[in-house]
Amino acid sequence: MILKISIIMPVYNSEKYLLEAIQSCLDQTYCNFELILIDDFSKDNSKEIIEYFQKKYINKVKSYFCKINQGAAAARNKGIELANGEYLLFADSDDIQGKHRLEKVIECFGDKKVDMVFNNCSMIDNEGKSLNRNLGFPEKLNNKNALLLSLRRNHFFVGLSAIKNSGLIRFDNTLKHSEDYDLFLRLLYNGYKFRFINESLTKYRIHSNNTSKDYKGSREATKKILGKYDMKALYIKLKTLGYEDVIIYNTFGIISLIKNKPRDAIYYMEKIKINDKINIENQMDKYFYLGVAYFTVKKIEKSYIYFKKALYLDKNRPALLNNLAVSIYYLKKGDISKAKKLLEEALSIQPGYIDAEYNLDRIKRGKEPDKITEKFLRKSLVHTL
Repeated sequence: MILKISIIMPVYNSEKYLLEAIQSCLDQTYCNFELILIDDFSKDNSKEIIEYFQKKYINKVKSYFCKINQGAAAARNKGIELANGEYLLFADSDDIQGKHRLEKVIECFGDKKVDMVFNNCSMIDNEGKSLNRNLGFPEKLNNKNALLLSLRRNHFFVGLSAIKNSGLIRFDNTLKHSEDYDLFLRLLYNGYKFRFINESLTKYRIHSNNTSKDYKGSREATKKILGKYDMKALYIKLKTLGYEDVIIYNTFGIISLIKNKPRDAIYYMEKIKINDKINIENQMDKYFYLGVAYFTVKKIEKSYIYFKKALYLDKNRPALLNNLAVSIYYLKKGDISKAKKLLEEALSIQPGYIDAEYNLDRIKRGKEPDKITEKFLRKSLVHTL
């Protein structure tokens, strides 16, 4: 039996990239699919491009034109409503799909235990030129720890996803950002299993209109998403999955920081007692995030102490070097040259690291470096200055 896939593409003012994006979906080596294009009340020529493809591929392309702009979440939900496929594959209207993407994805779904498939991507610029960067996936991320790690940070991207069609696949229409994070966190909470294809099957475009660059909007959305989960119920869930208190309390501390509750973060992480049974990674998490929490409540001395403890464990974390530089500057534990050196070291490890560049620029202009990084950096930076 040949499985059918519904490709869902929301479209909004995408005329510059849309023709290439649609054609790349239609040029797949796997043929049993439908392409569903949802125009979210575009004001450019996107509608005309969609109508062209609908007429040319009458048995392959479906379209729907929204009467008002509602956002990507609502557009994708409309696509899901119209889908007849056993699997849903999501594509963005500014990206380019490799011709083997559907073929590779369907091979993974041959394993009946797999509910979601994610592929790697290579990043291109506004004009389609390679940025020589892949997204990559955290090596330690797997089906056993995905829920826990996803409570700390989103590791899954909707434009790189394919999911078994079910009633659970709905996006929160009230979210203008991070609706994919909300979906994947909910699916993981409900036991969905995934597989990664560590092969670049999508060209992901970096440009000024990427909504993922709106840090403030994404932060507010993430607070709302995490606020949906009761901490007591979450504790029971994680204990049932076999996690020890040390990693749960570290995770709850990180969640509290995201929700702008640094005193709650301190409460959870101070519950962790350091002993020889706790591995270095969990110690690092406690020290780093306690440093962030104490800095946030303006207890800079304690913040400095915890960042310093973390440094003893690992001297090659750019976010730690940045934060230590800022705390040193505030406490005058060293001169300006010490803070500058730490920032330069952070940038040598991870070029394009925005917070370190910002702080270094402030020092050069005779101002205080004041931007700490609240999370360890991803292995691969998606956006840089």
